[in-house]
Amino acid sequence: MKTLFCIVLLLNIFQRSLAGNPDVIVRDSVSISAFQELYVSSSIDVILVNSNVHYVYLEGTPTSISSVQIRKAGEKLFISKKGSSRQGKLFVYVPFSFLRVIDAADGAKISSYDPIKGDTLLLSSSDRSSIRIMSEANVIHSISGKNGSVELFGTCNYSFEQSDQNGVSFIELKKQ
Repeated sequence: MKTLFCIVLLLNIFQRSLAGNPDVIVRDSVSISAFQELYVSSSIDVILVNSNVHYVYLEGTPTSISSVQIRKAGEKLFISKKGSSRQGKLFVYVPFSFLRVIDAADGAKISSYDPIKGDTLLLSSSDRSSIRIMSEANVIHSISGKNGSVELFGTCNYSFEQSDQNGVSFIELKKQ
């Protein structure tokens, strides 16, 4: 834990020293508590990582990192940006141990290479956003609407899919 604190402290000092150069990639972290629902918007690329760590890690240009807004309300974690356009590279790494809801909107891209396990998982994508995840949930309900897309791989017992207004779903699941 001391090592992690030292690394974060050094990264913050390094970030502040390079803040004047918009092409430099910097890293930052934000402490969070456990959550079960994730809501992402505003053209942010989120990578889900299966972990019990309680930090959201940000990687990008100083301008893009400073525009990120992270807030938590109950079991819900909201990640968005001030302004809707892409302001340089930005990747947000979000640790999870249990998820019930993943919602992407306004050009957000959410992906996971670690399987998301659980009883029921609701996926919703709209407004040019996309979700591409691996899942091992019992029941999966995916909703893609208004130019949103959901790509789902893994296993489940039951899956439900809804697409409307040019939404696209690609589901490749094996029954458990």
